[in-house]
This record gives sequence, structure tokens and C-alpha cells, in this order.
Amino acid sequence: MKATDDYTAKIRMWAANPKVVAAPPLMVTIPHFGCKRFSSHREMNEWKEQLWREIAAQAPGDGRTDPPA
Repeated sequence: MKATDDYTAKIRMWAANPKVVAAPPLMVTIPHFGCKRFSSHREMNEWKEQLWREIAAQAPGDGRTDPPA
């Protein structure tokens, strides 16, 4: 049987030839936050949006997009 006919062949090939790839370094630190309780999904989503904005503000620009004017 050819490897292209066997749907598990790719997994077997990956397992036979493992490659360790280093993770890229984190460019920002994720702020610590403890257990949060929310009274609604809207409140949770507002908190998450604020957290994402804080993380994005710390991230260095990659030059692919211009900041909004």
C-alpha cells in the first residue's frame, strides 16, 4: 500500500521523524489575573476586550499595518 493511500501514513511519518521546533519568544507579558466572576456574557466580553487592548498596546509594531489616524 502506498503512503498516499493510507490516511494514517502522515502521522506515522511524523512520528518516525520527530522535529523539535523552538517556540518564538514572547514579545509581551500577559498580565496576571485571578479568578473573575461576571454577571453576564456582555460583562465578560467587555473585560476580555479591555485585556486584549492592553496586550496589543504592549506589542511592538511589525510594520505591516499603519496605526489608525
